[in-house]
Amino acid sequence: MTADFDRDENVFMLETERLLLRGWHEDDLHDWIEMNADEEVRHYFPSTLTAEESVESALRFQAELVSTGFGLWAAELKEAIPYADDRGKPALLPPRSFIGFVGIHPLPPEVPSMADGTHIRYELGWRLAKEVWNQGLATEGARAARDYGFGIERLPNLGSYTTATNAPSRRVMDKIGMKLETEFTHPELPDGYKDCVLYAMTRGQWKLTNQGI
Repeated sequence: MTADFDRDENVFMLETERLLLRGWHEDDLHDWIEMNADEEVRHYFPSTLTAEESVESALRFQAELVSTGFGLWAAELKEAIPYADDRGKPALLPPRSFIGFVGIHPLPPEVPSMADGTHIRYELGWRLAKEVWNQGLATEGARAARDYGFGIERLPNLGSYTTATNAPSRRVMDKIGMKLETEFTHPELPDGYKDCVLYAMTRGQWKLTNQGI
């Protein structure tokens, strides 16, 4: 398995003030498996993931990063981050801790086009450990991925979708300048998760609001 991971020399990495967005390491897998088995982390998904499903997803993400040059980067802390442990006591996540992923991923075909019919090929996505929630890290990482997509890859647009009740992710979408594009019923999701929203941003909008590269 080591040959599939730990190939940072083949992955374009991004840095923000507090995050390193990099390729996936075999050492990430323990925490990644725990994250996806946590019902809080998977609250807006139909189910948790088995250990095998989590490893398979990490392998796919790493393969995409190596072959495409971008994808769902593993997110690593550059500095210690405070959090409350399971007993509510103050604790610190140390630098270099793996905390999930942030990045750009092909938008599933079940998600509709923009309201004017324009096709969206890629979405921004993130999933972070609950210890770092509500500290602006998802917004920080998603903004860096957005800027990479528009500034380096020169993508014409980016989308992001979630279940309609996922207020935390919708706040991130708002904060990085995406606008609600449409509400839709996802045909592949079970009852209780079918009602979804698509947010989107064009490269032109990004250039206007962010003085693009």
